[in-house]
Amino acid sequence: MRTLIFYVLLLFIFGCVPKSDKNEPIDRNLKSNAQEFMDSKLNYDFDKVTIFAHPIFWEITKLKFPEENNLNAIKQILKEKYVSAGIQQMNADLNMKINIGNIIDSISNNNDEYIFLIDYERTGENKFDKIYAKSIIVAITKDKGYSWKFIDIDKDFLPQTKELLTAIYPAILVDSIFNTIDNELKISTIETRFAPTDDSEINFLNQFNTYGKAFYNGNINESVNFIYPDIFEYLYDKLQGKYSINEIKSSYIEELYKQFSSESKFEFRISKILNKVKYQNSLIYAVSYHLKRGNQNDYTLVGGEMIAISADNGKKWKFMERNQEFTIPVLSKKYPDRVISEILNYEYEK
Repeated sequence: MRTLIFYVLLLFIFGCVPKSDKNEPIDRNLKSNAQEFMDSKLNYDFDKVTIFAHPIFWEITKLKFPEENNLNAIKQILKEKYVSAGIQQMNADLNMKINIGNIIDSISNNNDEYIFLIDYERTGENKFDKIYAKSIIVAITKDKGYSWKFIDIDKDFLPQTKELLTAIYPAILVDSIFNTIDNELKISTIETRFAPTDDSEINFLNQFNTYGKAFYNGNINESVNFIYPDIFEYLYDKLQGKYSINEIKSSYIEELYKQFSSESKFEFRISKILNKVKYQNSLIYAVSYHLKRGNQNDYTLVGGEMIAISADNGKKWKFMERNQEFTIPVLSKKYPDRVISEILNYEYEK
């Protein structure tokens, strides 16, 4: 009887052992874990980030704060910045999201350890502003896919990330990983751009681009030639003649240029013409534009609205930002109220 009971118990015990996972895909938990990791990063939830972060992720994080060696202190600094620097509010305003994409490569280091590369997009958009970033996560499992640890690739720390990985894995394996990363990050993003439909719009677009390039190159003298001159007349009157027109021009342009001088890469681009008015020989456009900062795969679009004015039926154009304070009084110097009301009477459409 004891023998029978022993074999029954033995059968019961082995019957309760989970089935082999040899037929289950290694990446079964990869995307869901990666989404949790990136969502935690987006919300600065470092308790949850810690669950999924590879030690190299924290080593790279520490490199960003060379004056602070304590990781807990760095986490606290980041949490405080999340609120004080407006990151939390920006994420809410732009409805910021992380979208995990596709597996772009996988490498087996040994029987249990696998390294996957997976891409993702960070997107956010509201009425005027758009955020877009594309990058890659290195995902590592040492238990055949049950759990994953992640390194979010930061383009500014690629050499350091490669060096840290090379300290753990064979150089030939790390080189393979980074060749894939380099190739993926070079893929360009297709953007929708404003397409002119007649000669006046072609002139408008060409001159707007010249205006933007003048700022990019720091050519203040050229850029001022494209600013609607009645702005300076308005400011002269508002300042009661305390400064000359030339002094106002110089101050205005220099202050405007300071907003962009710290950016290493940016470009202006027109999104669309929102409204058009023709009055005598003048064409007046209300347009939406974006200032693009960054590169094809990692950029910020800071947008707004502008008024473009041609006094010769579209041959030469001048520009001014649509501004609650001075757009109407500046336009009033040359145009009647009905024209101003008509050009500003539109609803912004994405």
